[in-house]
Amino acid sequence: MKLPIFISSISSVIKFLGALAAVAVLATAAQAQVIVSNFVITTSSLSFDLSGTLTGTFSGSAVQLRLLPEQSVNFVSAQNQFVTPDSSSTLTIGNATLYRVDTYPNLGIVMFFNASMATGDAISGSVLVNFPADTFQNLNGTTFRLERGYGGEDTKIQATGIGAAAVPEPSTYTAIAGALALVGTIVVRRRGTSRVG
Repeated sequence: MKLPIFISSISSVIKFLGALAAVAVLATAAQAQVIVSNFVITTSSLSFDLSGTLTGTFSGSAVQLRLLPEQSVNFVSAQNQFVTPDSSSTLTIGNATLYRVDTYPNLGIVMFFNASMATGDAISGSVLVNFPADTFQNLNGTTFRLERGYGGEDTKIQATGIGAAAVPEPSTYTAIAGALALVGTIVVRRRGTSRVG
């Protein structure tokens, strides 16, 4: 009798925590005018979707965006790369279209557009860029931010959904296996109890 009540209580707590997480995500999305989705960066590629309205002010150049790590980590290999985006890339900001993506060890990823951009311009489209092997490094747990121009606090673009997928630590796999074992034990005991009764 007590086991179903325990499981029901756990289920209620999980639902409550899920609702809190959903509210937090919605509140963050409502604050940001730039939304990054499907963000994936590997050692040799970058892809993401971008939508919303351009925010922030620019410094130095009105025709570029930069992608920088939020942590103090050098994620670009020593060699500079100058790459044309894949033909499936459709990113536009106002009347400006993405035409080149460069990598620099000290500047991060710089995306060049063919016209000037202004605060309030509509943003839409996707980016897919393939780089030579091992262009990027130190990606585990690194999250990123978008900036306009050459940097500085005033150029930050408040964006949601940007980051890099972290590779789980071995202890995470152990915790997952333990949780699955616990759930399996509860299910087996529950089935055994229902057969006896």
